[in-house]
Amino acid sequence: MQVALTLLVSAVQTYEFYLIYQCFFNKTKVSSGCLFLGYLFLFSFLTTECLVINIPIVNFLSGFIGIFSMTLFYKELWKNRLVAFFFNYGAMFAAEAIVSALFGYVRSDLFSVREYYSYFGMVVLPLVQFLIVLIIRNFKNLRRKEVVTTSYWIISLALPILSIYLYIQILTQLEMSKVNLFFCLLSIFAINILVIFLYDRQIKTSVLEREKEVLELQNVYQERQYELINESVERIKEQQHDFRNHLNAIYYFGQNKDWKALKMYVDELRERTVEAKQFVNTGNIIFDGVLNYKLQKAEQEKIHMDLDVLIPTDIEIEPCDITIILGNLLDNSIEATKGKSDSWIRVKILYRLKRLNIIVTNTYSNELVYQGDFYQTSKQDKKKHGYGMRNIKEVVDRYDGIMDTNADNGVFTVTVSLFL
Repeated sequence: MQVALTLLVSAVQTYEFYLIYQCFFNKTKVSSGCLFLGYLFLFSFLTTECLVINIPIVNFLSGFIGIFSMTLFYKELWKNRLVAFFFNYGAMFAAEAIVSALFGYVRSDLFSVREYYSYFGMVVLPLVQFLIVLIIRNFKNLRRKEVVTTSYWIISLALPILSIYLYIQILTQLEMSKVNLFFCLLSIFAINILVIFLYDRQIKTSVLEREKEVLELQNVYQERQYELINESVERIKEQQHDFRNHLNAIYYFGQNKDWKALKMYVDELRERTVEAKQFVNTGNIIFDGVLNYKLQKAEQEKIHMDLDVLIPTDIEIEPCDITIILGNLLDNSIEATKGKSDSWIRVKILYRLKRLNIIVTNTYSNELVYQGDFYQTSKQDKKKHGYGMRNIKEVVDRYDGIMDTNADNGVFTVTVSLFL
């Protein structure tokens, strides 16, 4: 029982080490297979030392060396490695202190072989560690400006605590054999790990789906921008082809002083040489694509538009992020002004001193309802809509930026400032 329980507990603790390092490190130096072998070696090293030597001070030092050695598998600065390591080891130490204080699971002599085993303490310890690890992960994700839902907080806190309660209830069944007890413990640990694993997978899947939707929109905007450019190029080629003939005709009307015919001919030429409509041409394909696509839709709705855009072509911002911000802001403006008389949209985008300011102002006539941190969507299907402002806020938070909304006298204004 002691050997089996030690193997089980060591496996869970090794997984907990992995979870914390995933919070602090983004990239690895090795493949996922090599990383798995590294953690497998750590598990074998710590387990063998605990079963063969089992001296508290040796356990402490070997754990210190083993856990820190895993930081070498990741691409990070040394100071970041040290921070992650101390968080990892500190979480384990804090859990032991809590278990010792609550249940009297104390190691008295650090330099002699430990002969007494508290099976209760061995089981409760990794569950308390798991609780601390999940709390650290949640706060770390908040620091990264990632969304940690209420349900995830509830799972993070309730799952280990309920597992400890379930284990205590199992212990009251004195007639249970050691084999059955071990498999009950195995089930408890497996449920903890699988629930968190599956929840993480669900979150990653939803994030990937959202990124896929943004990329698809981005492709639509870019394709439309390329179409506008190609249309302009084709118009120029056509005009160049007939340019000499038009000059001859103009020269003929001028020689004969037929000013009326000349004016009519020039007016006709001007109508024919209207280029494909481009509202903005900054040289940045992402900004131009989104703005031209959305503002073309606004023009089709007979919405008056004013544009003031001043940005460099090589502005440092993720294309997906600008697609989310501009796409949602302009969608909301068009929706609010569509079908209304005397409707207009004003867009001002200015980049200065590594700060990008985006101001979108539009008229509106529907009554606005402030719900939480945002105005409630005016669309009919509120279950499928209303996420645009939240998505914008997530992007703004990633850049440590500011977003402000204001509604006054039928005019709605959204101001976004990003620090690049």
